[in-house]
Amino acid sequence: MDYESKRRSFLASVEGVNAANNEARKLSDGLQALVAEESMRSIGIQHKRDNLYTVILKGRLGLSVGWRFRYTNTLGGSGLNVILWDGHPPLRGIMHWEQPQRLDECVYGFDLTFRGPTCWKNADGREFSTEELVAHIVKYYLDQINQRVRE
Repeated sequence: MDYESKRRSFLASVEGVNAANNEARKLSDGLQALVAEESMRSIGIQHKRDNLYTVILKGRLGLSVGWRFRYTNTLGGSGLNVILWDGHPPLRGIMHWEQPQRLDECVYGFDLTFRGPTCWKNADGREFSTEELVAHIVKYYLDQINQRVRE
């Protein structure tokens, strides 16, 4: 079976959905661990989590990272949404006086690489392992905080 056939078959399977859910859990765990480090807490970054939905917050600048999938047997319509917010991102149990505003958004799809392991892929086709994506997301958020401090 050629790569593209193998890839399509994997993405339209229970095995693919299970692999994506496992990697989404690892990603959420990785974000939680990284944000819990003393260097992050010392600058006032907070972390909240509801299953596979993570919120990172410092002041009014929030970031939500949420894995969504629609079906148990295919990854069609699924994605990891990373959204930068002005205000506390939506989260179950949190009441908003003012609705948060979306500032930026990126969606990462779960995919199978040519080499065989799985990856997260952005709209530009850049591939990330789960660990690389955790670091990329946190760096992006810290860059956004620094940019706003300079403004």
